[in-house]
Amino acid sequence: MNLCDRRVKPDLSTGVGRRQAFEKDGHPHPEEPLLNEEDERGCWEKTGMVTVQQNGQDIGLWYRIYHLPEGQDPTCIIVGYHGYSDHSDFLMHNHARVLRHSNRATVILFDQPASGKSDSLW
Repeated sequence: MNLCDRRVKPDLSTGVGRRQAFEKDGHPHPEEPLLNEEDERGCWEKTGMVTVQQNGQDIGLWYRIYHLPEGQDPTCIIVGYHGYSDHSDFLMHNHARVLRHSNRATVILFDQPASGKSDSLW
């Protein structure tokens, strides 16, 4: 979906609309100057959705897990949430990659309800 095409207006007020609008590549990321290719070799990411209850209503929370290469055990697990008017696929993306590398950690990021690819009212 081309977000610059004014004829096509995705509904960005819902988690479903945001997931459809950014389903393939997500948000464009700037280069991370603290990491190089060798630092990222073998690392992988997993995205998904977990359902929670909010006022008796099911809400889907989007998450992304930044894993170390296969066979490497993490020294810790870091869980991160973004601030107001942000989402886990923007500034937090590079922060998570650096935390994974510098702490040998598995990093889990969630989108807050009504932000990024998570559901709820906007």
